[in-house]
Order: sequence, then C-alpha cells, then structure tokens
Amino acid sequence: MIKKLIALLVIMLIFCTLAFAQETSSPQMSNIPLLNTFFENATIVDNPYVVGGVDMGSYDAFSTFKIGAKGGIPFGKNMQIGAQLDYVNFSYDSDVIDSQSGISDLLVVARNNWMMEKFLLTAGGKVTLPIGSEDVGAGNMDFGAFCSIRYPMSDMITLNGTLGLDFIEMGDDRETSLMLNFGSTYMINDKINALGELTMKTEFDFTQLMGGVDYNLSDKGRVRAGLGLGLDDGAPDLQLRAAYIMNIM
Repeated sequence: MIKKLIALLVIMLIFCTLAFAQETSSPQMSNIPLLNTFFENATIVDNPYVVGGVDMGSYDAFSTFKIGAKGGIPFGKNMQIGAQLDYVNFSYDSDVIDSQSGISDLLVVARNNWMMEKFLLTAGGKVTLPIGSEDVGAGNMDFGAFCSIRYPMSDMITLNGTLGLDFIEMGDDRETSLMLNFGSTYMINDKINALGELTMKTEFDFTQLMGGVDYNLSDKGRVRAGLGLGLDDGAPDLQLRAAYIMNIM
C-alpha cells in the first residue's frame, strides 16, 4: 500500500507542477526519449539510428542480464519504424535451478507523430515476432497499441505521458495489460539532460521509479544511464541500464 501511495504522489506532483508552471511564449521541446518507453515516446526522429546497451535487474529470487541492440528508421518527419533484439540471461539464487540464457523475440514498432499547437502527439503499434528461446520466456507473438503526449513546460523541462495496451500470449490464453508511463526531461546544460519517470503495468504488478542521465557526446552519438527502483513485486528491486545511441546519418 505504501508503495502505491508513493507512486500516486509522484503522479500528482507531476500534474501539479504542470498546472502551476509559468508559461513562456514558445518553449523549446526536448526531443530526448525516456528510458522505459524509448520507442513509444513522442519524439521526432530526424536520422536513422542504432542503440547498443546493457540492462541488469535484481529480484528476490533471481537476477537478469540483457545485452542487445535496437534501431529506428524515420520516413519523413512524422513516421518511424523501429526494432529491438536482446540476448537474455536469468540467474537464480538456488543451487538446484540452472541459469537460463537465450535470444529474445524480435520487437517491431511503428508509430506516427502529429504536431499540435502546444504539444506533440504520437500513436502507434508493436508486435513481437516469435523467434526467441522459450528458455527465457520468449517464443510468443504479443502485440499492442500506444499513444503518447509530449508537452514543453519551459525551455528546460519537458513532460511526457504514455498510455499503452498490450495483448500478451501466456500459454493457451492471451492476457491484456495496461501500461502507464509519466516522465520528464530536465536540461541541465547543452550536453546533459536528467531523466525521471514512473511506469506501471497492470498484468505484471509492475510499478517502477527510474532516474537517469543523457549525455550528448556529439552530433553522431550520446550515452545514457539509468537506475530503477521497484515499487511492486513484478518490478526488479533494483535495475541498472546503460546505452549508446549512434546516429547513422
């Protein structure tokens, strides 16, 4: 209950901050995606890109390690198609359960942007192609839809809210999961942005707070790192992420 209250307070703080924020004549909108909703975020992609990264999570009875790649290709200024594939390892805190490793399913995401007068709206869909190993829970065709709104509070702070609906294959059944993500980017200087977000998924009892940093190395690339704190049983107690984004053109 306490964890749920903390999550609710964070959401209320975000919206209260938005309600009382001072308006500027034309604030600059950040184009930096958050960590948990990288593909779903309302951002404008100008160039093809690739991302290489690692992800480590710690649960009560096991830990996870992922290393993988993802990328995206824009079609004009509003449409983007992206894909992601990971190598996954599960290590259990038990001498009688062996570690499991394998390739994840291939995630494919397509989305389109609509630039409104004061905010950016994104909507799209995603599907997992069942090419992965059943040893790591892959081999399923899941699909879903999402929409996302990005609003510049000021030249330094940009808010992003994302709503998603996923249809997940679980054995012979298909379960429905609602995903909510609220976050913001804060520009510290021309190269460094702070990231903060709250993510909830109903089917997996997943609630997580995550904070991170995005550092712009050059026009060709940027590095990102994040630390997540689990607020519910389905989220890792602690999660670490690091990635490098490289623009191809």
